[in-house]
Amino acid sequence: MITRGLVQKIHQGAYIRRWNDHLRPDQGFSELDKQAHKMMIAFFLAKIEEHVFGQYIDFQRLIEGGLSQYFHRVELTDIKPPIFHRLMEKHGEALNTFVISQCQKDLEAIGDGGFFQRFCVHLKEDLGEEKNLSLEHRILAAAHYLATKWEFDLIYPYNQKLYGIAETKNQVEAKLLLYRNLDSVSYAVSNLGYQNLFDLIGQLRFQRRWTQTVRIPETSVMGHSLVVAILAYLVSLERGLSLSEEAVHHFWIGLFHDIPEVLTRDIISPIKQSVPDLDTLIKEIEHEELDKKVKSLFQTSETDKKIGEDFLWYIKAEFKNQPNPTKTATLSGDMIKHCDLYAAYVEASLSLTHGIRAPQLEDARRRIEEKLSPHHYDGFSWRLLLDYFA
Repeated sequence: MITRGLVQKIHQGAYIRRWNDHLRPDQGFSELDKQAHKMMIAFFLAKIEEHVFGQYIDFQRLIEGGLSQYFHRVELTDIKPPIFHRLMEKHGEALNTFVISQCQKDLEAIGDGGFFQRFCVHLKEDLGEEKNLSLEHRILAAAHYLATKWEFDLIYPYNQKLYGIAETKNQVEAKLLLYRNLDSVSYAVSNLGYQNLFDLIGQLRFQRRWTQTVRIPETSVMGHSLVVAILAYLVSLERGLSLSEEAVHHFWIGLFHDIPEVLTRDIISPIKQSVPDLDTLIKEIEHEELDKKVKSLFQTSETDKKIGEDFLWYIKAEFKNQPNPTKTATLSGDMIKHCDLYAAYVEASLSLTHGIRAPQLEDARRRIEEKLSPHHYDGFSWRLLLDYFA
């Protein structure tokens, strides 16, 4: 069972602001944004390892390792990275014990039955030396530092006169240098197409959801996408799909479902629903433009084209019920759509909890509840999760 505490934990990263002792954009620098960007980058590094260098990637391990690191970071709140790493070096086991104690009740309740044990294994592995990490954890670490460097490169011009900024710059570059020996990292950083792609998807950090009302916490399209991906993965586990390909595919579809909005921005649901066939036309335009963008970034080799095709497949799959890429099972597009709706429901509910009585939030919450309430499958019911915020 997905608990109320776990739902709140998933959203907790939206409250944590990164680089909050530096001059930086107000939007796009939450921990939720960073973790979403990291997982998107990790996807491409994993695909490079798989298609370019012939490595086997355990994508379930990659995803659950990323989720474990996110929950770990949320529990330890906004500790400055140099201090955080020193604390982990000297007191890592004690800090992990604390994190485990905070997460155990919620993670043990997940219907799959084994997620909590795997969570503990991932935290233990992260305490090891870099050379002893699995390929999946090395990819996650590299994606973490690539996303951090992306942030730092953005704020550096505004902070050049700050005391200690040169040292911070050296630390960021040194950390990334540790992972240049990972084939996928060297390949991606020397390929302008991947650099441009990481920039393009990074723009979703700055696209605010619910633009016509105040909310607490604010969320970006990027952060929302990670919430949908996590919900899609956890609901898949609740449905008994923990050892199947579907759970993995559901995560990536959830993570990438809003990528087209980097081209169109967020067109609010009331507009889409009030004009006949408008949503269909928007999708056609989005996919046409995205095809052009992605194909222009992946022209260097046949393997890059294959990676681009994999990426586009997840975007275009979105909310369709269809066979997975290997045609071994049917993916639940309806379920991912329900996760998208529920993420919006929680966003509205949290703001109302904080005393923001905006009519748009109350109307959206009521409409979503009416849509979601009847839906249940494989013993999982949305009514229970809706009642957490009733």
